[in-house]
Amino acid sequence: MADIVYSIIIPHKNIPNLLARCLASIPLRDDVEVVVVDDNSDSEIVDFSRFPGLNRPNTRIIFDKSGKGAGRARNIGIDNANGEWLLFVDADDFFNYCISDIFDKYQNVQEDVVYFNANSLDTDTYMNRNRAWHLNEFIELWNIDKKESEKKLRFEFGEPWSKIVKRQMVTEKKIRFDETPIHNDTTFSYLVGYYAKTIAVEPKAGYCITVRKGSTSVSINEEKEFVRVDVFSRSERFFIDHGIKVNVYRHYNQVAKLFLRSRSLGEKGMGILAKYQIPRCKAIIKVSYYLVKNVIKGVITRNPNIGLM
Repeated sequence: MADIVYSIIIPHKNIPNLLARCLASIPLRDDVEVVVVDDNSDSEIVDFSRFPGLNRPNTRIIFDKSGKGAGRARNIGIDNANGEWLLFVDADDFFNYCISDIFDKYQNVQEDVVYFNANSLDTDTYMNRNRAWHLNEFIELWNIDKKESEKKLRFEFGEPWSKIVKRQMVTEKKIRFDETPIHNDTTFSYLVGYYAKTIAVEPKAGYCITVRKGSTSVSINEEKEFVRVDVFSRSERFFIDHGIKVNVYRHYNQVAKLFLRSRSLGEKGMGILAKYQIPRCKAIIKVSYYLVKNVIKGVITRNPNIGLM
């Protein structure tokens, strides 16, 4: 039996049919293993006796009953992986046919991370969507301005998919996913970018990210809003401390949206910014900018025929 080169880690919760689709897109190869970590799925939704992947070659199913989310599931996957390389796949997404070509091409390279392209589709209609546009732009930039492209891939591409990561680097640097209800992948992604000595970029779209009603990324509540402020405030602190010039803005935009609902919510968001030693004067300027943008956006949305001078 060949040595395991690639470990594909899939967190799953309550979408067995989509998980089955995802597994079907993974090539059956002796050098590829799959680790599915179920995040305490509901037995009324999932038939555990027929759980997708149970009889699939080179596939292990781990049932985590803690219910602590995809970040914990991915960390469990890392702890149980055997491959030289790690890939992270969402259960409602899937690989495109060229992924096997990508595996063949990069299995022996010296780089620590390989970023490869993706496309985006609606999970039900398979119509084109735009969730991969930022990655597409970063990769297209590679042939024009490698330095800028590399910075964006390392520090602005915060999703875990469409990257192949050396497991040795992850374990040696103790890089982990946050166990948060949203943006659990942000810290992992920029730490991988920071510690990677060299990277490679593949223009083929080996991954398809889908858009699905009810997914974690589109189901936002107040708890997740404050987590967003915390995660991106922490990332800005990291970039400042390490002299990395990256435009981090999502925490300021979120605080602005909180202020639009109430002053108390906005001030709570400002308190999180202060926790990461972001000067209040800077925070006020940034939040005010996005406050104005959100107000204008709201006016335009309510009055689509309005014109701006």
